[in-house]
Amino acid sequence: MTTSVDILNDKKTELQKSIEELRTHPIFLSLTSIKRIQVFMSMHVFSVWGYISLLRRLQLFLRGGHVGWSPAPYPDLLWFVNHLITSEETEQCSDGNVRSHFEMYAIGLDELSAAIQDSGKEVGRLLTFNRYIRLCLPAKDAAINAGVEQCVIDYIDNINTIQQHSNTDELLANIICGYTDPVHSVLQSRLRKFGFNLESEFPMLNEYLNIHISTADIENEGIEKLLNHIFDSVAHSPIVKEQIYNHAICAVKTRMAFWDGVLKVIEQH
Repeated sequence: MTTSVDILNDKKTELQKSIEELRTHPIFLSLTSIKRIQVFMSMHVFSVWGYISLLRRLQLFLRGGHVGWSPAPYPDLLWFVNHLITSEETEQCSDGNVRSHFEMYAIGLDELSAAIQDSGKEVGRLLTFNRYIRLCLPAKDAAINAGVEQCVIDYIDNINTIQQHSNTDELLANIICGYTDPVHSVLQSRLRKFGFNLESEFPMLNEYLNIHISTADIENEGIEKLLNHIFDSVAHSPIVKEQIYNHAICAVKTRMAFWDGVLKVIEQH
């Protein structure tokens, strides 16, 4: 007879397998030229936007959207989310300025494009996207007007769906498990392989990559710990725990689908 413990163990194994497949996605072996890296970054930057968007939505869930303050029902989880948002939205950069990670990455893309004398459309469409977002245009429409690739539009549309229709545990699962690939370390190693001095030629990009590389091991090793923490805080039944595992598995597979689309674009260069 299959017990709830057996089901949860099977889901845990399925999640671990999915995460391993994500970390070894062929997208990372496809970055074989500077142009491909530029194209990759021009799409991946929208993933940075998506991550911050999910964090903001989760923060609203955890602290409540009512007027007037009251203690958060899950203060430890709110602390975790607030900590991430502080870094993602207001990083103290080495040049003395405070920037979001989205802005740091956009500047890094501009640094790379200038170095290879190929500014193209990448930075311009980021500015267009951001301008439409500030005008309160729906994110999917902003992406379409900015002229981004279909895989990016689909990704942004998925982020919107999660924001509008997901509950706390689904948002947590997406944030914790949907961004567990080695993208930052791969980018750094590829650029160095091509002979670039990141510290002098791409200072902002290098700073951004170092921030994420320095925390990646801790975050990845803590996935199971964080999930167990969620179980203890918000999931008090095997059924809810199974649902969280399902959300986490879905988040990883959604990330892989995004990489599948990006890979198709990269292979054209």
